[in-house]
Amino acid sequence: MDMYSKLEAIEIVNDLVDMRSAFFDAARAQRLIELVPVDRKFRIISISMKSRESTKNVQGETKEDFSYNQSPVWHVGKYKIEHRPGSLNITHISADDFRDREKNRWCLTYNKTSKEPTALKTLQKCEFVFPLIHRKFCFLRLQPVKTPAIGMTPS
Repeated sequence: MDMYSKLEAIEIVNDLVDMRSAFFDAARAQRLIELVPVDRKFRIISISMKSRESTKNVQGETKEDFSYNQSPVWHVGKYKIEHRPGSLNITHISADDFRDREKNRWCLTYNKTSKEPTALKTLQKCEFVFPLIHRKFCFLRLQPVKTPAIGMTPS
């Protein structure tokens, strides 16, 4: 991505994740899908072990980097964008902390063939209580929060 396409992507993402409206402009979302390069490769495993350049911790142990099925992440302004066929995952940079994970991550889903956006989803916390064993399980799931509005004018 060049500088001008990143600036355009920043503007579109800011409008997209603005939660003051229940709709988003489908044409602008489709433009964002076209701007961010898609990762078509499916990586099962990629391991990088560097014995000479590995970092050592206080105990003197070497650190080896392992990564499983990771796509390239594009840094666009204050967002990280990961683009796989059918979905565009948008993460605010401050969402690395687990407490902020619910409100700072979005997923724009779209049709793979026509590239028309279907919904903007966000992570929402769900709780499941087992009263007999006195346990509560919490998990995060994608919940649709915005739908596309065709022919929407920018405000």
